[in-house]
Amino acid sequence: MRALFELLNQAHGSKTPVGAAEVFVLLTLGFFLGMVLALGFGAWVLYRRSKYPSPHRQLLMELDGEEDPEPRSASTSTSAEAWERNADWWKAS
Repeated sequence: MRALFELLNQAHGSKTPVGAAEVFVLLTLGFFLGMVLALGFGAWVLYRRSKYPSPHRQLLMELDGEEDPEPRSASTSTSAEAWERNADWWKAS
């Protein structure tokens, strides 16, 4: 940090220390530049993940996109296995 102060003092041609206002401006610019870089990096990561998903995510997306050949519903299923009972088995007795 001292080297930065000395560099700024040389640029101004004065022997006085750098004013607090100039340091505040430099720190503020550095903070905002860091925020812009962080947001840009986050946007790039989101773009890369959506454009080139990892293999397990790609498989899940493919499975999610497939349609079932026949819907899995209890009401449409009329064939019962040999071990299954009728739904009204308790009413028969």
